[in-house]
Amino acid sequence: MIRDFLAHHKADHEVAAVMAAVAAKSTRIGYDIDAPDNDEETNARIIAEHDAWWKLEKELYAEIIRRLEEENRTKGTAHVTGGIGLHYIIRPFMQRNGFRDAAGWWVKRKDIRAK
Repeated sequence: MIRDFLAHHKADHEVAAVMAAVAAKSTRIGYDIDAPDNDEETNARIIAEHDAWWKLEKELYAEIIRRLEEENRTKGTAHVTGGIGLHYIIRPFMQRNGFRDAAGWWVKRKDIRAK
């Protein structure tokens, strides 16, 4: 469903909003892995669900980095796209599209009006 949405909504602010939601979902599910009350079957299900969300999150990182690198080539911007961690690499993209880094979570900035 998310990939279908992205197929029709390609604007930077839409990609940023999806990234924020997908990263949050992936992280929340990751916290449930190996919880003390999980049996093997539950843990295997949670791991499979997390893997699917993490796969989508990696695709979004790649798309955002591609956009930043293209911007570097065409506009001569100074975005760094290597060597400092995925979360920090995409920060300029997320910030200019209305999100702030809240200690690892992307949170919609209240001072930015929705596009």
